Amino acid sequence: YLKSSRLASILDDLELKKKVRPRIVIIDYLSLCSSDRMKDRGNTYLYFKSVAEEMRALAQERHLAIWTATQLNRGGFKSSSPDLSDVADSFGVAYTADFALIIYQDDNLKQMNQYMC
Repeated sequence: YLKSSRLASILDDLELKKKVRPRIVIIDYLSLCSSDRMKDRGNTYLYFKSVAEEMRALAQERHLAIWTATQLNRGGFKSSSPDLSDVADSFGVAYTADFALIIYQDDNLKQMNQYMC
């Protein structure tokens, strides 16, 4: 699991060894990251809110954008118009994000090879 402290170390190594300072970091999936502050994943709302806050703080500190993804909950998968209340694991992730985008495809859109954002 990737922690913000580990990502900071990777960024430091890139700058020191390769003279590269990324402006954008893309993290494949937020729920596969872990918190430096919290050890117990029992309260997923607080835990993943903490992960999102730590990544956001790192982005602000390093003056870069961090993009990541998360899934919708069951209600969001069944909804014809999912919204931020349908974010899985923690609504705190939606509250922490500076920008959020839901990409959705129902059966009709799939037939037309289109997505709704």
